[in-house]
Amino acid sequence: MAYTNQTLRASPFSALTRAFSAAARGIAAIFDSFALALAVSNTAQARLEQAEQLQAKTDAELAEIGIARDDITRYVFRDLMWT
Repeated sequence: MAYTNQTLRASPFSALTRAFSAAARGIAAIFDSFALALAVSNTAQARLEQAEQLQAKTDAELAEIGIARDDITRYVFRDLMWT
């Protein structure tokens, strides 16, 4: 079958499908950024609570676990800080 002077046309819904796909990707990216922000917030909250718990200990209790009071922040964030 020969196609003369006739162009194959895309479905009338293809543009709509592309638009919905682009919108879905944009919405997914927004939700991904919210999920990341929530994870970072939860991690920060956990570190803050750990620092508060260590601050509440006596110097003797801190010495038992090998931490000086001045090193609490460094201890809590040891995986993020250079020593």
